[in-house]
Amino acid sequence: MSKVWNTTGWLEFSDMGENKFLIEFQKEEDRQRVIKGRPWSLDRWLEVFWLQVDNMPLAYMTQEVRLHVGKCAGKVLDVIVDQWGLGWGKFLRLKVEVHITKALVKSILKL
Repeated sequence: MSKVWNTTGWLEFSDMGENKFLIEFQKEEDRQRVIKGRPWSLDRWLEVFWLQVDNMPLAYMTQEVRLHVGKCAGKVLDVIVDQWGLGWGKFLRLKVEVHITKALVKSILKL
């Protein structure tokens, strides 16, 4: 990360669990530059987003369809389904990482 953030001092990472990390900087100017350099990314991926997809027919409220829809937006991390792999409600809900070099998907016409 020191190469990505172009720091002049050392960095120390500590795993804090649940995908959280503590980063210690040797130099205050490096810390300030990284904090002001948002949005942060790692390997060109932004933070995780929860997507809500409206107006899906009930027949498409399956985990398979959710994965297909999610892959159009980015890397699928989680889908909300019941124990049979089905979703209920007015919308699909899934968690994805969005790649910063691709445009956001506005709609998907065919599944």
